[in-house]
Amino acid sequence: AARLPLSGLPSRAVDEVVRLILLTIDHSPASGDLRGARVSDADFAILGSMSPHYLASVAALRAECPNLDEQFWRARRHERVVELLARDFLFYTDFGRSSWEKPARANLTVELAELAGSVR
Repeated sequence: AARLPLSGLPSRAVDEVVRLILLTIDHSPASGDLRGARVSDADFAILGSMSPHYLASVAALRAECPNLDEQFWRARRHERVVELLARDFLFYTDFGRSSWEKPARANLTVELAELAGSVR
């Protein structure tokens, strides 16, 4: 928000970019928000990727938090995966649902099973 205006982008466009980025915090665009749906789906697309790519993304998330105790990280990750699997759907566009929903749920389910053994 502070740097984009320096690029010459109009303030209205800056506001929209900021809004779309912030949407990736909870991945819950409003009904009818096609731009938000597309950004949310694009950000979550890795969930529906082939298993090695998905696992690499989880490892990258872990690497972003090197100071977290492993047990704490796993417990928090377990909570997040449970939260994601509890959603009615992960993707908001027809393309996202048809392309990534099923493999994303499979990836998350496998990860949850692995995490469940270490969280007890």
